[in-house]
Amino acid sequence: GKGQPLVVGGNASELLAKQGDPDICNVDVFVNVNGRNTRVNDEIRDGEVGGLIRYKEDALIPTWNELGRLAIVYADTLNQQHRDGVDLDGKMAGNWFSNPIDAGDIKAFGTNVEGLAPGASKVRILDTAQLMSSDYTVKFGESGKFSVTRESDGVRFDQDDFESVADWTGYLEPVDSSKAGVVYQDVASGIMHLNIDGLDITLGSKQGIAFAENDKVLIQPVRRGAELIDLELKAGRELGFASPVRTDAPVDNSGTVSVGKITVTDPQLFGEPGNAVSMARTLFVNNPPVELVFSKNSNGDTVYTAFDVSDPLNPVPYVFDPLANDPAKTVDPTNPARFIYQEGAAIGFNSFQAVITGKPDLGDKLSFSANTDAVSDNRNALQLSDLQGAPLIEGASYQDNYSRLIERIGTSASIAEINLQASETIKINAESVRNGISGVNLDEEAANLILYQQQYQAASQVINTAKQLFDTLLSATG
Repeated sequence: GKGQPLVVGGNASELLAKQGDPDICNVDVFVNVNGRNTRVNDEIRDGEVGGLIRYKEDALIPTWNELGRLAIVYADTLNQQHRDGVDLDGKMAGNWFSNPIDAGDIKAFGTNVEGLAPGASKVRILDTAQLMSSDYTVKFGESGKFSVTRESDGVRFDQDDFESVADWTGYLEPVDSSKAGVVYQDVASGIMHLNIDGLDITLGSKQGIAFAENDKVLIQPVRRGAELIDLELKAGRELGFASPVRTDAPVDNSGTVSVGKITVTDPQLFGEPGNAVSMARTLFVNNPPVELVFSKNSNGDTVYTAFDVSDPLNPVPYVFDPLANDPAKTVDPTNPARFIYQEGAAIGFNSFQAVITGKPDLGDKLSFSANTDAVSDNRNALQLSDLQGAPLIEGASYQDNYSRLIERIGTSASIAEINLQASETIKINAESVRNGISGVNLDEEAANLILYQQQYQAASQVINTAKQLFDTLLSATG
């Protein structure tokens, strides 16, 4: 690493694995030198310990967060569409899954001077379309100055990158698109509201005073998403597959006008999800049966007039909610009681929107009423099915996002396997070179033994011959 001594002479320092601060699941490695622990995660990149650290940082934690985000987006988007449907008992459907949008964790670092107030510190996901698979670290500086680091990509946002507001009324989108989010601070009381990446974060200090310089807070909005998702429906009858709005077109319509997607804009007007009040009594309390009649104005534009047909024999003009922001309703300049028809646009009624498509002929009609008999109606089920291909997670569908996750893990595993094989080959070659220099070759040693034996036998024959010659000479000289 950076030169931390592990073994010096007869003294050995201790290598420790400790729970992370403040995330106890994020185990860190320390070396204890003279009683002082030094974190060495970043210095250990090789060997078995280095491999485990790299796996944790590059695979485990990112995958954990990505699965959490996928579960949260899946539950949130499916629940929103399901709540637009009607079940077999004629009630507005409830949530299909539990939604862990407010199950994120906020943790103060152990080195903080000022801790967190548990009741006043929380994180809630309010826009899953902006949600990132990341943890966030908020660090405080002098006079309440702060910075936010998105851990997944290391991007840091300083206080000036946020749009500051003087008062807090709830989750806000920044007016300036160049800003990372919105922030409200009351430094004296230690309260801060922060919006970033679809998150609504509230931080409150434990003592009700300003956070101290170098205090840090870890925010984990998606970590436990996959762990906490659960089924909410208890029976098949609770599946909201039908649309709450019945649409009809007379058989004598000569044009091709038709109704597409129905979206509930104010579920409260349709009745509380899962209550025992029938749809017939609650659906159109503030939204009476409506009929659209199509015609042409003097400019040649196709226009429509809306009628309240609660009494079919005495229709009266339908009154649209004047507060509804509905750009599809453009008033006919030749007659303010009519609206110009825009093909494919969603017309906003008082508690729902309907997409109108096709080309109506003069006198064609469309009617909207409460779907009091939801049997044999799968319109909301089709819209639920359409979600599987919708680009809901950073431009990708549920399946595409999950496939990319599996592909990334599979690629990393394949690369690790190739690196392992390459390292084993290098190891074998190195051992061969070492053994060739300093090792013992049994075949070579056996050949040498035979050679030494032959040399010994030859030497013994020379000695024996010399002895015989000497004995012969002595006997000849008497």
